[in-house]
Amino acid sequence: GSLLNQAGLFRRAMGDYIGGLALAEARFEVTTSLYQEADRGYQVGLHNLGTARIRAGDLTGAEEALRRAVTLCEVHFSGTDDLAVSYNMLGYVLDEQARAGAMEHLAEAIKYYQRALHLRRQLFDRQSEPVASSLNNLAAARDLQGRGAAAARLYAASLRIREAVLPAGDARLAYGYMNTGALWLKAGRADKAEDLLKQALHIWQEAYHDVPLHPDRCDAADWLIACLLVRAAAGENRGHREMQARQLADQYGVDLDERVAIAAQIPYDPKAQ
Repeated sequence: GSLLNQAGLFRRAMGDYIGGLALAEARFEVTTSLYQEADRGYQVGLHNLGTARIRAGDLTGAEEALRRAVTLCEVHFSGTDDLAVSYNMLGYVLDEQARAGAMEHLAEAIKYYQRALHLRRQLFDRQSEPVASSLNNLAAARDLQGRGAAAARLYAASLRIREAVLPAGDARLAYGYMNTGALWLKAGRADKAEDLLKQALHIWQEAYHDVPLHPDRCDAADWLIACLLVRAAAGENRGHREMQARQLADQYGVDLDERVAIAAQIPYDPKAQ
C-alpha cells in the first residue's frame, strides 16, 4: 500500500494523472482490507482516491468518494481538521462540476467551503496555512459566482497569510500568486497582475524543474502570456513584453496568435480601483 501511494505521488508530480488514478484505485483496494470505516486510514484513503479522480477528470467518481468521506468523518471525526479537509475536498469537486457547466453545484460548493473555513478558524490560528487554504477555495467559488470584489478580498487575505507563514519558494505560495494575479488581470489591472504571475511561474519552474510541461507550469505561463500581451497592446514597453510572450509561447507550446486574440478581449484600466 505504501509503495502504491508513493508511486501515485510520483505519477502526479510528473503530470500523469491517468496513471496516478490507476495506482490510487489499487491503493484503495489495499486500504479496504487494512482498515475499518471508522479508522482514520480509511478516511485518508477516500481523500486520496477522490483527489486522484479529480485530477484524472472523473468528477462524478470523485464526488461519490468525497461525499462518503464527509459522511463518515461527521460520524467518527467530528470537530477535527479531518472533517474540514473532507468539507474542502467535497466543495472543490462540486466547484469543478460547476466550472464544467453544472452551475447548480456552485451553491453547495460554497456551503462546504464555508463549513471548512468556520471549523478551521476554531481549530487553528487565523494566521495559518489551513485557514489560508480555505479562504483561497472560497475566493475561487465567489469569482465563479460573479462576485469579483469579494473574491479579490478573499484571495488577498489568503495570500497575506501564506506569505507570513510559509517559507519563500513554497509551492503553495504559487497558487496564491497565480490566483490573485489572474483575478487582477480579469479585473482590468494587468499592471498589478504581472509580478504576481511571474512569481507563480518562477516557483513552479523551480518545483517542477524536471517536468518542463507540468500542468501547473503551463497554467502560470498561459496567464502570464495573456498579461504581457495586454500590457504590450496598451503600449507599455511593447517590444520587450511581446518578446517575453513569444518566448514563453515557444517554451510551453502555446498558440501565440490565439492568445493575442484572447488578450484583446481582456479589459485594461491601470487607474481602476
